[in-house]
Amino acid sequence: MVQHSYTEQLAEWVCGLQLKDLPENIVADAKLRVLDILGTTLAASSFESSKGVRDAAVRTGAGNDARIIGHGDYANTAGAALANGTMAHALDYDDTHLESVVHISAPVVTTALTIGEAIKA
Repeated sequence: MVQHSYTEQLAEWVCGLQLKDLPENIVADAKLRVLDILGTTLAASSFESSKGVRDAAVRTGAGNDARIIGHGDYANTAGAALANGTMAHALDYDDTHLESVVHISAPVVTTALTIGEAIKA
């Protein structure tokens, strides 16, 4: 019998997961985290540092894959994800999961939105 690694088991579980499988409170919490990150990203989009990362993404990551939040400029997937993730964390107001003391919504949500747009999900 083939024993799958924990990573393979997790990947198999994630690939089979559907929205209806998740508890309502988890879905509601996820929606709030997405809204929170969009708000912090938009708030930071007017910063001079945000304009710099946007300019760099557009120049070095030219493409039409995804937009840079708050600006509407397009870049390739990597450039847009970098700009969006940087802006999402610029104010450092992103959420924290107190039990694990991590706050991963800035990179995770912005990357998911960027990739989602790039693959037209």
